[in-house]
Amino acid sequence: MKNYSIKKVETKNEMKEFLKLFDYWHKKGLVGFVPIFILYRHKDKGELYLLKDTNKNKTIGIAWIIERKRPYNFYQVKTLALSPDYHAKGLGEYFLRGLVDPLHKQGFDLITSVVSGNEPAMNLYRKVGFKTYDTKTSKKGVITDEMVFPAGKGRVI
Repeated sequence: MKNYSIKKVETKNEMKEFLKLFDYWHKKGLVGFVPIFILYRHKDKGELYLLKDTNKNKTIGIAWIIERKRPYNFYQVKTLALSPDYHAKGLGEYFLRGLVDPLHKQGFDLITSVVSGNEPAMNLYRKVGFKTYDTKTSKKGVITDEMVFPAGKGRVI
């Protein structure tokens, strides 16, 4: 995907861009159920990423990945969102693989939660190697499929 690049958020302007898109997409229901105040409270506990359309110098995707240390080190894909204008072009897979493959190759398991019934997201994660291991219901009644991309070290989440 030569016209697209994954960029780690490092500057205040990039952070502003990330938060603006996160807030906008959250209000449209495109970034799942993570409220913006959770992101503000925990943004320093992980890495934030932008997917850029380099031809248009436009951010078209955002991701938030958190390192977890209990019961052992693993990573959680907390948010992954792509502009609807760029759906069904292979960019979701490009973005997700660009984020999780390096961690997976280092031996880290990865987990994520997907709102049940969100088949496009479920299919994307499955395509990359995630498998459903549990289903949970939040206090607000949101049902999620808990997924893992195991690194093959015999551990079970």
